[in-house]
Amino acid sequence: MIHNSDYFADMMRESRERKRRRRQELVAILAASRSEPLTLVDDIEVNPGLATALDEFIRAGGVNDLPEFVGAEHFCIEEYRRVILARLHDGPIPFGSLPVVTNDVHLDRARRFITLIFMEHGHEVRLEQLNTDILVIPCV
Repeated sequence: MIHNSDYFADMMRESRERKRRRRQELVAILAASRSEPLTLVDDIEVNPGLATALDEFIRAGGVNDLPEFVGAEHFCIEEYRRVILARLHDGPIPFGSLPVVTNDVHLDRARRFITLIFMEHGHEVRLEQLNTDILVIPCV
């Protein structure tokens, strides 16, 4: 007669073996689907016309120079960090309640989010999903 513990031990062993085989198969499939290595060179003109094509591609989007592409307003992550930390002195707040720093609401929202990601990485805040918003929790 097989005891329950022996039965479950056998089932777990078989399950682990199936999982190991599936993982090996997946690794083999992924290895077979890899592309050839990309070799980068210092001279962009090794591929004739590439520099011209890239310039045309950038200009097709209406961007004619770097300042126009980057934007006139400088992004100071430290300024955003100070504003966020000042608002967090009372405890956790929803992301949507953080003060806006610049006039461009969409750009400001992206910059606040970027700043929070760096702050979370630095263990200054913790971010948690709160329905359709993000709860910003100060780390103590």
